[in-house]
Amino acid sequence: MSTALLGRRRSAVEIVHEILALCNDGGLNKTAIMYRSNLSYDQLKKYLGALCEDDLLFKNDVGYYETTANGRKVFKSMNSAVKALRALKS
Repeated sequence: MSTALLGRRRSAVEIVHEILALCNDGGLNKTAIMYRSNLSYDQLKKYLGALCEDDLLFKNDVGYYETTANGRKVFKSMNSAVKALRALKS
């Protein structure tokens, strides 16, 4: 779990970045994503629904959520922004 970039609470951008990172290597099930990203079940449903709807994640045949090619591009772009924000904080 990462800490908030600029304040006490994580922003939606930080949460999306973390979910995309978690699902990038072969995917994870809902429970693993929920625990590793420290989200409530309601928050998890909201984010997974939005990410699947925007074609950044997809649910495979075994029920694991995986990052799509489009999701990997977005993650790569977000990664440089997150690094820049972390550099500002320190």
